[in-house]
Order: sequence, then C-alpha cells, then structure tokens
Amino acid sequence: MRRARDVQSVRCGEQRRREIHLRLQRRGLQIANPLVMLIGIVKKNAIMQIDFALEAERRHDKTPTEAIYEGCLIRFRPIMMTTMAALLGAVPMALGFGAGGEGRRPLGLAVVGGLLVSQFIMLYLTPVVYTYMARLMPARRIVVRALPADAVSHA
Repeated sequence: MRRARDVQSVRCGEQRRREIHLRLQRRGLQIANPLVMLIGIVKKNAIMQIDFALEAERRHDKTPTEAIYEGCLIRFRPIMMTTMAALLGAVPMALGFGAGGEGRRPLGLAVVGGLLVSQFIMLYLTPVVYTYMARLMPARRIVVRALPADAVSHA
C-alpha cells in the first residue's frame, strides 16, 4: 500500500514537472522580451553616463570623479524619463488588468521590480565603477584640435 502511494506521488511529480516545462516553453518569448528590454535600458543609460564623462574628461580637462559627477547630474533627467516610460507601460500588466491579466501579473511585477532595482543600482554603481576603473587604467589623452583656417579653405 505504501509503495503504491510512493509510486503514485513520483508519477504526479513527474507529470507536474512536464506541465511546468510546457508552460515555460509556451511563454519563452513572452518572458524573454521584457528581460531584453531591461538589459537594453540599463545598458543604454550607463553608456550615456560614461560617454558624457569621457567627453568632459577629454574636452574640459576634468578629473574622472568630476566628469562622472557632472555626467550623472546632466544625464539624470533623460535616464529617468526612459525608465519611467517603461515603468508606466508595465504597470497595467503588473496590476493584472485585462483579459488573462492574472497570467501576466507575475511577469509585470518582475519587470517593474527589475526596472526599479536596476536603475537604483545603475545610478549608484556606474559612477563608482567608473571612478575605480579610471584609477586602475589611466586614460590616454586624446587632444582635440581645430584645423587651421588655411587648411579648411584648401579642402
């Protein structure tokens, strides 16, 4: 009797695993799209900060700390606008509105939570990593010079 119950519970466990596997296969693309979106937004925002800091270092002879600080201040609004647009777009999904909303709700919560956590980490971690990397690897100075007036007229 006990052995039959153990065999039956093993069969139920295997059946449940197969069912979960099939559900994940059907939702593979539905789960992958928001993850790609999250990675893309965070990557783009970090590149904007670092690109601005590198420009400030090269053109205005600022230290890496001053440059990334200025980059964070100036690029904060565009970064938050991008994040808020994605976040507000995911709120209805996180609240579970619409037909079949209860099935998409966990995904919406993951997107909203991922955006909040990733932006918090990006806004604090990117400047720290940039500063440490600048100390480890001194940047090569790229001097930006204007062409002489006579060189421009002959071209």
